[in-house]
Amino acid sequence: EAEGVLRRVGAEQQLREALATGDEELLQKAVIQAKRAGVDTGLIEDAEQVLRPMAAVRALVAAVGEEEEGTLKTSIAKAREAGVADAAIETAEQVLERVVATTTLKAAVDRQNETALEDALDKAVAIGIENEELLANAASLLDRLKVADGLRQLLQ
Repeated sequence: EAEGVLRRVGAEQQLREALATGDEELLQKAVIQAKRAGVDTGLIEDAEQVLRPMAAVRALVAAVGEEEEGTLKTSIAKAREAGVADAAIETAEQVLERVVATTTLKAAVDRQNETALEDALDKAVAIGIENEELLANAASLLDRLKVADGLRQLLQ
């Protein structure tokens, strides 16, 4: 019994110290130890509350680096739920907007639909996507489609 009390007191102290440092890895380990030692659940919940935004920011940074639409959307939603700072979320949303614009532009190029291509190209340029090759190919294709459309109209 006394050994259990000592273990619990030690784990609680370790958890409080980890909370004070703000070190995510240290805090995660301290939470695990605190749970094993039977530390007060309120203190553990406080620590987990601190960990949530840390994990959400880490996932958000990874998603921004990955530039995959579904991952970005999920990470943004989780970051909002975890109370991550608006600036970090807005940055991720800008990346998401560029990813969506790029995907939409690629699809419009594949479909070779003049209206969809023009809309997608305008949006991509306005957002500032950085894929110069895609932008150039899309603009070139749009020009060819417009010329072909003009020729069709002359022949009617």
